Amino acid sequence: MVERVLVVDDDKSLREFLTITLGRDGYEVKAASSGPEALRVVAEAPIDVALVDLRMPGMDGLETLRRLKAINETISVVIVTAFSTTETAIQALKEGDWEGKTVVVRI
Repeated sequence: MVERVLVVDDDKSLREFLTITLGRDGYEVKAASSGPEALRVVAEAPIDVALVDLRMPGMDGLETLRRLKAINETISVVIVTAFSTTETAIQALKEGDWEGKTVVVRI
């Protein structure tokens, strides 16, 4: 079965890079430029994994994480950020760690 991945990032270049790279690796990839757009995608299509930027205007990555889990409790979430702190990582893990399905990655 092909894993379905959602890339959520307000940075168009990074979003497109991840979409192309993951697509070449055989994943079915959808992309969203914001938290609200990501929620619409997940409500309309099955998604296995969401790669979510932590810092986005409007709805940040942690709020997006909370709302994604409310729509699809089995979705795995990877929070991606260049601005991570230990406190942010712990908060993301506490809020999203349903059966160990949340990861924070600093790039």
